[in-house]
Amino acid sequence: VLLWRLARAIRARRPDVVHCWLEGGALWGRFAAVLAGAPRILVSFRSAGFDLAPVLRRLQPLSPRRVRYVANSRACARAAASALGIPEADFVVVENGIDLSAYGRGDEGWRPPTGPWTVLSVGRLTAAKNHGMLLRVARRLRGKLPLRFVIAGHGELEASLRAEARSLGVEEGVEFLGLRHDVADLLRRADLFCF
Repeated sequence: VLLWRLARAIRARRPDVVHCWLEGGALWGRFAAVLAGAPRILVSFRSAGFDLAPVLRRLQPLSPRRVRYVANSRACARAAASALGIPEADFVVVENGIDLSAYGRGDEGWRPPTGPWTVLSVGRLTAAKNHGMLLRVARRLRGKLPLRFVIAGHGELEASLRAEARSLGVEEGVEFLGLRHDVADLLRRADLFCF
């Protein structure tokens, strides 16, 4: 039902290009776009994890020539090609790009002259972002280096990550900021970014 509804929506809008992003898009978006007769279909991958690889591999022969593949790194293209049975040469790599001028070092750091250095992490609080590892690093470095950990983001794991920080004994050195829209400012004020 989802596939047919999506195909109808694509057909009604008649786009020049349908961009199918990540695995769900590679599955549902791509084949809905094929059914809708979209003239150009772009399937892009941004990570090396492929939960749907067996399904996508079996359906790959159904992809027409108008489907093109993009990855955000050569390593991602290699992983996707291997997992999905697509020749690596079929991928175009378009690396992530950002305007660095928005992230220049600011004068107003969070660190007082004798205080700790700020380690910032920005991302959804989900398993894929692995903030638990950052908390374990905070525990390992507690008392060894003057560090303060700041996590900007929200998500379904917020309560469990706060509980983990308490159980690791690092809650005093870890600050959860929640959803933020001033990431450039946060990055300017941090001493180190951890992803």
